[in-house]
Amino acid sequence: MVFVSRPAAPHAVVLIAVKPLREAKTRLAPALRAEQRAQLTLAMLTDVLEAARGAAWTRAVAVITADPQAGALARAYGAVVLDEPEPESAWAAPTSGARAGRAGGGLNAALRAGDAWAREQFPTALRAALHGDLPALRPGELQEALRAARGRGRSYVADHAGLGTTALIAADPAEQLAPVFGPGSAARHEASGATAITEPLPGLRHDVDVPDDLRMTGELGLGLATKALLAGVGLV
Repeated sequence: MVFVSRPAAPHAVVLIAVKPLREAKTRLAPALRAEQRAQLTLAMLTDVLEAARGAAWTRAVAVITADPQAGALARAYGAVVLDEPEPESAWAAPTSGARAGRAGGGLNAALRAGDAWAREQFPTALRAALHGDLPALRPGELQEALRAARGRGRSYVADHAGLGTTALIAADPAEQLAPVFGPGSAARHEASGATAITEPLPGLRHDVDVPDDLRMTGELGLGLATKALLAGVGLV
């Protein structure tokens, strides 16, 4: 395992769950072909890995995935790759009602497994679950979120619309991350006892699900990998 060399404390473990590339970013179909969507997923993951490694408190990064390409990319960036705990079909997350508040598909199961690993390997570390589709994320924004979360039990960063969640952080070693990602997850994370992080953090709040998100993140400033990929297909 390869870790980022940092002082003993404070320190954080960043957790990123990545679904199989063939299932990724289907809502971008109006703008990108399936192969391009897979390439974009890897490009955005590259930029998130770069940002995660660059945050001052990052001690380790773990990517939970069964996808071989995503796993190879993560290893190339020094991340630990953890196997998914459930079949790939579990990535089909529930979208409404009480079912949406349960496991949230394979994403939450993967992050729970990553959290268990992080608590065992780094018992005193903050644990931060990030989306892998934050192409405008900067290391300083992640670091600011970690600082804001320190001293709290669990904290979350709502997306730019205030409905979803782009990051969930557990600072108390005794408290599990307990992710409930999925549609409307900001309200569920708050109801579960997590505290909202209110700093602006635009790059951390803008994930990419639909074509218009590409425009918004482009206005914020894309990471190098995503910018190059989108330039290659004429979208920037």
